[in-house]
Amino acid sequence: MEGDLTDPSNYGVIPRASQAIFDNLRSPQYSKYDVTCSYLEIYNEDLGDLLSDGNNKVTMMEGKGGVVCRGLSEVSVSSSADVLSLMTRAQQKRHIGETKMNKQSSRSHCIFTIKVAAAVECPDGTFTLEGKLHMVDLAGSECAKSAGMEKTTGNQAARERERMSINRSLLTLGRVISILKEQSQSKKPSKNVRIPYR
Repeated sequence: MEGDLTDPSNYGVIPRASQAIFDNLRSPQYSKYDVTCSYLEIYNEDLGDLLSDGNNKVTMMEGKGGVVCRGLSEVSVSSSADVLSLMTRAQQKRHIGETKMNKQSSRSHCIFTIKVAAAVECPDGTFTLEGKLHMVDLAGSECAKSAGMEKTTGNQAARERERMSINRSLLTLGRVISILKEQSQSKKPSKNVRIPYR
């Protein structure tokens, strides 16, 4: 998602999206705007805040508007350069490790969120437009043999636990998507169908 943060020609989705957002916000129709970012990591089914200076405890809870991550910091940014700075800081905290398949393998799922609130001047007054962009980076599934996990000794035991957690969460995500798809295509969607979000 980040790409190579030192080379603009190899930027990933996050730097390119943030650049596009700030380019659009420079339009004269916006009298003012506020942009914030958050970066959630899910590692071995634990939640972490990649933008916090300390060890923020992040917990997931269901609220009126859906699922909320309590304790997740939101950092104000005023340019795409600020976003690049956040990405560089977050890369140092993210869980990565070496496997047989990849020397810099991501061992976690991450959700980077950009929230924008912009004031638009119209003949009838000022209106505030709000939006969120969620960019999700899923760790890839791994089979034990190809990842070099046939034996679990020392550091390999930790990698095996990570592999199992990654695969279990991806399987659950697949089930959620399948059930949501079935419900959306059904002429009479059932209200009693359990969607295994957690």
